[in-house]
Amino acid sequence: MSLKILCAGCSPEERQAVEAEVEAGLGARARSEPWMVSLVKIGDRWSVTLEGPDRASRGKNFMAAPDRLRQSIAEALAGGAPGAAERPMGRPVRPPTATPTSVSTIAGPRGERRDRHECSKCRKPYVIVYETEAGEPTETVPVACPRCWQIDHVAVAQSAGINSDYRVEMV
Repeated sequence: MSLKILCAGCSPEERQAVEAEVEAGLGARARSEPWMVSLVKIGDRWSVTLEGPDRASRGKNFMAAPDRLRQSIAEALAGGAPGAAERPMGRPVRPPTATPTSVSTIAGPRGERRDRHECSKCRKPYVIVYETEAGEPTETVPVACPRCWQIDHVAVAQSAGINSDYRVEMV
């Protein structure tokens, strides 16, 4: 299987060290399952998004200190709150998105959709672009605001959500 690591905001030397930490945090799963891990250095911390092979390991987002990256990944996979010890006091934690109990579908013809949303933090608009089939069920996916990088959760066509085949554009 394959492990794809996307890394932004760091030097090539730091990238090598971070990739080793990610592989160690995933353990044997990195060699036997398809994974995509996105890391963005923001200040002195890492914004981490895990996309694993099953529904439980898809769309996990959290912040981690560089010295706790391996442990934070392992905690996220074990179902715990990654980096709970490093979270500033008084800052609310968004619970993981639950699987919806009612299934909604997308009305309209097959083709490209451009759904407009507003960032929950900076309140600026952005558009989610994806392909859909007529009457296809929806799935909630994580998206990052293209301006402030706030992670929001929005509904897209199930096929786009499962394959992470959607993109975010500024309006």
